[in-house]
Amino acid sequence: MEPVLTLHELMIGILTILILVFLVILALLIFSFREYKIVESRQLWKKLVEEYLAKVIIEGSVDEVYIDKDITYYLKYREFRRYFLNRLVESERKFSGVAAQILKRVFYIYHLNEEAYALLRSKKPYLIARGIQVLKVMRAEEALPEIKSMLNHNHLSVRQEAQYAIVYFEGFEGLAFLDQFNGVLSDWQQLRIISFIKQLPKDAIPRLLRWLYGANPSVIIFSLKLIQKFKVLELHADLIQILNYPNHAVQLEVIRTMFSLDVFDTSEQLVARFPFMEEAQQQEIIKGLGYTRARDQIDFLKKELSIYPTQRGRVNIADSLFSIGEFNYLNNLRLSLNEGDPNLLVLNHVLDNKR
Repeated sequence: MEPVLTLHELMIGILTILILVFLVILALLIFSFREYKIVESRQLWKKLVEEYLAKVIIEGSVDEVYIDKDITYYLKYREFRRYFLNRLVESERKFSGVAAQILKRVFYIYHLNEEAYALLRSKKPYLIARGIQVLKVMRAEEALPEIKSMLNHNHLSVRQEAQYAIVYFEGFEGLAFLDQFNGVLSDWQQLRIISFIKQLPKDAIPRLLRWLYGANPSVIIFSLKLIQKFKVLELHADLIQILNYPNHAVQLEVIRTMFSLDVFDTSEQLVARFPFMEEAQQQEIIKGLGYTRARDQIDFLKKELSIYPTQRGRVNIADSLFSIGEFNYLNNLRLSLNEGDPNLLVLNHVLDNKR
């Protein structure tokens, strides 16, 4: 026979459950009250900080910045320091000139650089990355040596933020990390980094060549985009050699770069290699001929329009001919074709969409 609980044991069990329920409710109440106080504090902080920043930007100067006693009081709380820091960074991004200099002055007056360094020296990757962002936006160049030490960090987001910051501060010279770079530069990374490069130094070509003839496809592509942006015509002859690189993305970017530079024999050199290329590269050449309005290749395009094996390819060819100015040729060709000719659909698509 199974043992039966005594009344005393039953009461203890019920009491234990009630105590646990009470503790859970108490914990929820404490948590809710804490969250309420945080929200209430943030609303107070927001009003305080926004009014202060508006005041110093409008009335202040780089040499003399008003110090608010309420802000000074709240700085003893880490949550407020980080909130103030975030608002300062957001504001700095919207301003330039004297306003930006005033905000940078505020950054140092309230010792928010110390909080930024605390983030930088954190153990958590997302905080380290944020610290790098803050020091970059606030132009804290004295932090550069420590930021450079993050280039080999084991977390991707930290390495990326370090790369952005170094190039932001040093421009083209900051790209030295690419000399030993074995990772992959995503398209988004490349765009961000290139946006920080305002000019190329006179001695940039040797380094560009080193990257172009390197073994990292993403670095090669990045170099090609730099060549496009700054129209480095001196490297046009080297691009033909890179065209043989065994990576399709690199080959496509080489073609785009050659058309971007567009020297006297660009179209001739690419058309000469056209028969030996795969379709994606061929289509890039066809589009480039239209983009550069290569009138010396009209006969080539007309020939390809009649023999190119894919409909998609013939559409691009017709589109390039239209861009070059061969509307009458395309229209007359359309009128001459029989109803069942596959090129009729191609010409209708291109000509009707161009109206």
